[in-house]
Amino acid sequence: MNILLELLKITEEEFYDPELGDLELTDDDIYNGQLPEELKGIRIHGNFDCRECESLSSLENAPNIVDEDCDFANAMKLTSLEGIGKDYLLEIGGDLYLPLHLKSNALGILRIKKLTHVINNSFAIDSLKRTVTIINKHLESGRNIWKCKEELIEAGLKEYAKL
Repeated sequence: MNILLELLKITEEEFYDPELGDLELTDDDIYNGQLPEELKGIRIHGNFDCRECESLSSLENAPNIVDEDCDFANAMKLTSLEGIGKDYLLEIGGDLYLPLHLKSNALGILRIKKLTHVINNSFAIDSLKRTVTIINKHLESGRNIWKCKEELIEAGLKEYAKL
C-alpha cells in the first residue's frame, strides 16, 4: 500500500476518502507486466485509467470495484481477460474500454456487476469488434453467460467465449 500512496503522492487518510476520485497509471507503474500489488482488492472511487500502460499484460492485481470507467484501450500486451468478474474487477460503474489486442477470455465481462457497456478501439481487429457487439447485446438483455458463449462460438469467436 505504501508504494501506491507514494506513487499517488497522497496520505493513507486521503486514499480511503471517497472523494479521491480517479486513478491514472502509466507504464512507470507497471512491473513485470502487472499492476501494483497494492491495487488488489481495493475500490477506485472514480475512473481507473490504464491507457498509458502499454506493457501491462495481466490484470491479476486489478481492483475489485471501479465506480466509473475502466480503460485498458492501449494496453498493447494485454491479450486475455481470464478471471475478470471473478478474481478482479467485480464491479464497474461506467464503461469498460477493452485492450486493442484482446484475443481471448472475454466472456467473464458478463459477470461484472453494474457494467452496462463495453467499448473497443476503432482500430481493433474484426473479431474483437464482433465480440464486443455480442457481449453488449447480452449486457443489455439479461447477462446469460451460456447464451452469450453459444453465440460467440457460433460466430467463430471460440477464444473469446472463455471465462
